[in-house]
Amino acid sequence: SDTASPIFDPFASIIEIGCNPSTEEIERAFGNPTATDACGMVSIDFKNDPVVINGCLRSQTRIFTALDSCNNKETFARTVNWVVDSTAPLINTSGTTLNAGCNPTTSQINAALGTATATDNCGTPVVSFSDGNVISTGCTRTQTRTFSAADACGNVSVTSRTINWVVDITAPIITASGTTLNAGCNPTAAQINDALGTASATDNCGTPVISFSDGNVISSGCNRTQTRTFTAIDACGNISTASREVHWFADTVAPVLTVSGTTLNAGCNPSPQAIEAALGTATATDACGIVRIQVNVGAIVINGCERSQTRFFTAIDSCNNTSTLSRTVTWVVDTIAPLITASGTTVNAGCNPTASQINNALGIATASDNCGTPVVSFSDGNVISSGCNRTQTRTFTATDACGNVSDASRIITWVVDTIAPLITPSGTTLNAGCNPTVAQINAALGTALVTDN
Repeated sequence: SDTASPIFDPFASIIEIGCNPSTEEIERAFGNPTATDACGMVSIDFKNDPVVINGCLRSQTRIFTALDSCNNKETFARTVNWVVDSTAPLINTSGTTLNAGCNPTTSQINAALGTATATDNCGTPVVSFSDGNVISTGCTRTQTRTFSAADACGNVSVTSRTINWVVDITAPIITASGTTLNAGCNPTAAQINDALGTASATDNCGTPVISFSDGNVISSGCNRTQTRTFTAIDACGNISTASREVHWFADTVAPVLTVSGTTLNAGCNPSPQAIEAALGTATATDACGIVRIQVNVGAIVINGCERSQTRFFTAIDSCNNTSTLSRTVTWVVDTIAPLITASGTTVNAGCNPTASQINNALGIATASDNCGTPVVSFSDGNVISSGCNRTQTRTFTATDACGNVSDASRIITWVVDTIAPLITPSGTTLNAGCNPTVAQINAALGTALVTDN
């Protein structure tokens, strides 16, 4: 007699076997459970459920059945989990630049070498990097940062960023030369330029760029001095300077004339004193003696409301070298106020007009001016109530460019009355009896008294 089912020996129900296992590894993971029975031998059979796929995850369950000689049976299930992932992560790099320029800081180089991000079809990969040695070629430096992205199954992607920069803190060597440092008497511009000269430069990291700037000619009496400053700049901005100071004697230079005044636009209706101050004065200096200044004033030019006048200044030194400058002052003469005209739909807006009807009645204004287009504005007074009557005034103002002002206004009236009259009828009787006369009927029909607010 045997009614008891076999008993499976202890056996794990879930097994994790990692990434990309072979068929044999999966089969070994299912294993071979054993079972015992109180009455004899036990046979074990199994069947597999289909593989369950969830993204990169795989899962399969095997159901084992233990059967004794009396056909008593017991079942046991083992589930094997694994991952299928043979695709390497997708890696992307970024950084500030591939050319870090001149003499970058360590943080700037690091920012240029950059960072990387990675994505993977089966999870979040781990990103790491390693920096190669800095390679020096003259003043040029190069370094490569190699990024690696590894997913949980050991699939790896590799990429890199190579940046370059220049290390140069040495200024160029600059040499200036020219024909002479004393250009003699009344040299030409070309002779002065040749004396001021040129420059050459060398640099440990390339060919520097040479530029120059000329200082102002310094006059002391009839003596002249000028300095040309040469600048050599290498690719990293290191700078060297050199200069040449050249002297000569000259008495062909016109006086230096300077004019000044309060303004070149005297505005509207200026006084004669204001125009005089705007036309201004002049001062002059000369390296070789005393300077006298002549002043000539042109006629006032009239163009409508606009006026203009020019004052000419001439500075003459003792050698009759001359300089001439002028100041032209403009202004407007306008004392006439604009002509303003107000118009609207009506001055009596009737009964219970709408806001837009009142606004149309208050109206608009146009203005013209002899000296341009004036600006028109308006303001509305308060609504004045007197019983059912309403009154409102809109005042228009036209202002021209010179501040001349004209006003115009429109006063409109209307009635606000939405209450019906109060009517009271009366008559001799409501029952005219028998055979009343027409007059009696009319008297009975009666009359009415009406009042209104």
